[in-house]
Amino acid sequence: MKKIILLSFFSFLYACGFTPVLKDIEQKNISVNKTYISGNIDTNTIFLIKNYLSLKETDSNEGIDIILVINETTNSKEKDTAGVTTKEDFVINVNMVIKKNDKILTKDNFSESKEINITSNPEIDDQNKNNEKKNILKNLSRKIKFKTLIVVNNYK
Repeated sequence: MKKIILLSFFSFLYACGFTPVLKDIEQKNISVNKTYISGNIDTNTIFLIKNYLSLKETDSNEGIDIILVINETTNSKEKDTAGVTTKEDFVINVNMVIKKNDKILTKDNFSESKEINITSNPEIDDQNKNNEKKNILKNLSRKIKFKTLIVVNNYK
C-alpha cells in the first residue's frame, strides 16, 4: 500500500508541471559593474563577502551595481554572578541596494545572528567568533546572490 501511495505521489508531482524557480537562470547572466561594500567591518570581512558572492565585475556599463552596507554588532546576552559576560549575540546586518543606470531596482535587508559562548580564554573566543562570522557571511552571501538572481531575471 505504501508503495502505491508513493508511486502515485511521485507521478502526480511529475505531472503537475513543477519546475524550480531559478531553473533557467544562471550566474553567467549577471553582469555586475561594481560591488560597493562599506560599514563597520574590516578588510577581511570585505574579502570574505566578495569571495562568497563570487560575482565577477565587468567593464561594461550594461550591468548592475550592488551596494552593501554591512554592520557587525556584539551584545552581551548572559552574565555570571560576578557580572562577567558568558554568552554574546553576534549579529551581522546587510543593507543591499541593486541599481542599474542609477535606477534602484531593489532594496533589501538581511540579518543573521549567532549565540557565542564566552570562555576565560580570549584566543579561543576570537577563533569561535571568526568561525561563526564566516558561517554567517556564507549564509548571507547565498541570500544576497539569490535575491540578485531574481532581481536581474525580473528586470530583463
